[in-house]
Amino acid sequence: MKSPLLSVEDRINAAIKYSADKGALKPPSVSRISKLAKVSRSNLYENHRDLVSRLIQAQRAWNDHHPRSSEASPQKDLAATISQLTAQNRALLYVCLELQFEMATMRANGGRNTSTIRKTST
Repeated sequence: MKSPLLSVEDRINAAIKYSADKGALKPPSVSRISKLAKVSRSNLYENHRDLVSRLIQAQRAWNDHHPRSSEASPQKDLAATISQLTAQNRALLYVCLELQFEMATMRANGGRNTSTIRKTST
């Protein structure tokens, strides 16, 4: 017995839902959704105009939830990374300076670490 096939509408709806659930990085296009649903684009444009209009609505909804200019941009991400690395670099520089000072102090005291020398009271 042959298993029943899903209708074109069911496959397109499933592809739209799958694309939305996967958190797609690009808006759903007719081409991308038709490939997912294994339906030809020409068939969609010729025979299923209602589905094409649903795809256009899905694209608009995606664009509304993923603004291009205001939120995460590569420049902002790069600026944040540079700022974080600059702070780490500065902290490492301070540690190096402290260690150099400690080494100079130890050399001046004949190799003894002044932080471990106990003063004896007389």
